Parts: sequence; structure tokens; C-alpha cells
Amino acid sequence: MPSKSRYRTPNLRGRIALVAGATRGGGRGIAIALGEAGATVYCTGRSSRKGKHPPGRPETIEETAELVTAAGGRSIPPCLAV
Repeated sequence: MPSKSRYRTPNLRGRIALVAGATRGGGRGIAIALGEAGATVYCTGRSSRKGKHPPGRPETIEETAELVTAAGGRSIPPCLAV
């Protein structure tokens, strides 16, 4: 019987990551996964609590930063792209 391989989250403590487009979708998922692995994550995006965001899309870059921290990583204050 073949052995079952299991994915192991890498230890990224002490590593820094930059995720562009982290407000929603794949970018948000990547930022959170990096946080789960312990990385320090710089999140960038265009939707902010302080600024505009597309109608019907309530996600903000600040929320993503909070999710990264809640997952176990460290999030640097969000950077907004213009």
C-alpha cells in the first residue's frame, strides 16, 4: 500500500513576504497562508476602510491584515496602491 503523504506547512518565521492584490481573492488567500506559516506579510491593495472600494465588494486591505495576524503571522500596516 502506498504511503500517504501529508502537506506540512513550512516554517516561515523570520521571513518577509510582499503580497500585491491582497484585498480579496487569491491574493488574500496567499497572504493568510503565509501568515499561517509565520511570515511577516506586507499586504498591498486598492480597497481601504478609509477610501473607496468597488460597489458590492466590502473587503478591505485592513481586514486582510487582521486575518494574517489572526492566522499567526505578523502584518505590517497595509499599503494602498493607487
